Amino acid sequence: AYNFYYAGGHIITLTAAGAGDASAVCVERPPVVEGQEYLALTSLGPPTTGSSVWVELRFYDATDTQVAAHRA
Repeated sequence: AYNFYYAGGHIITLTAAGAGDASAVCVERPPVVEGQEYLALTSLGPPTTGSSVWVELRFYDATDTQVAAHRA
């Protein structure tokens, strides 16, 4: 059973102007509770098959302290 349902959507478009690294950030921080399961879905479209792309989810507690980070 779920007590809360946080839902949101974000669309970020990042276009690199030249060679090198580029990054974008979107931040929302609903507090997490230890032992609860959280689910995130994403779709990435790198410009070429040789591109390296990832999403990192960071989890924060009610005091805004980062308690975990997962990169995929």
